[in-house]
Amino acid sequence: MDYSGGNVTRGVTTKGKITVGYKIKNHRKISNKLIALPVLGLAAVASTVLVGAASSTFADTCPAATCSDTTTVEVTVGAVISLATPDKISVSMAVPSSSGTFASGTGIIGVSTNDASGYSVYITGTNGGNTRLTHETVSSSYLSTISSSQTISSGGKFSTNNTWGWGSDGSTYYPLQAYGTVNTSSVKTRLVNKSASTIGKTCTTDDSVARTNYECNNLVIGATGDTSLTAGTYNGSVLVTAVTNSYSSISDYDTDR
Repeated sequence: MDYSGGNVTRGVTTKGKITVGYKIKNHRKISNKLIALPVLGLAAVASTVLVGAASSTFADTCPAATCSDTTTVEVTVGAVISLATPDKISVSMAVPSSSGTFASGTGIIGVSTNDASGYSVYITGTNGGNTRLTHETVSSSYLSTISSSQTISSGGKFSTNNTWGWGSDGSTYYPLQAYGTVNTSSVKTRLVNKSASTIGKTCTTDDSVARTNYECNNLVIGATGDTSLTAGTYNGSVLVTAVTNSYSSISDYDTDR
């Protein structure tokens, strides 16, 4: 399934970063990218003013010096959606243990839409990319995505060491699905589904900017590593895609909505 077709919102790539072996202090630097994209093939704000009908209907000759009739004025406003993502989500695993240590980090995703149906946000791998977080210089050292969803209790960790996953509540985590994999009962790609527009809402994104007509959602990255991991930084990317719920091809993204 190709997520890149048409004028649908294109995903914004968010780079994951995990530091293993030493503690990072005041390391996280977040910059926000804001993308406003058209939906349903319309311009960013598509407005068409129609004065009168395509075929006019004229009144009969009026029996007086003045004559009146009505005409319809119609304004059509297109649906738009905007997406603000963190440039990077950092996870610090300062002291991994031989039995495995769990750590997590959170980024804020902001969405703005005037579509009354609301929106959905999906998390997948990038086009042509893999689902690993790989050491910046030692390609043989990496964290694989978890194989199935897992719930982490306080003090817990993933069932397999040297793995990572994503979630929204800091408790339940999901594997990163390859690009083009839709959401089903057994495959989770949807981060959030909201049933109303964001008009009138305000939220503060990772760059500390309070954005009007935006709604914020957390993207949490969790990882479990042990001492077999080479110390250093592990990098990977996820694709964040926002789609209005009225989009006719939303099933391309989600078959279990």
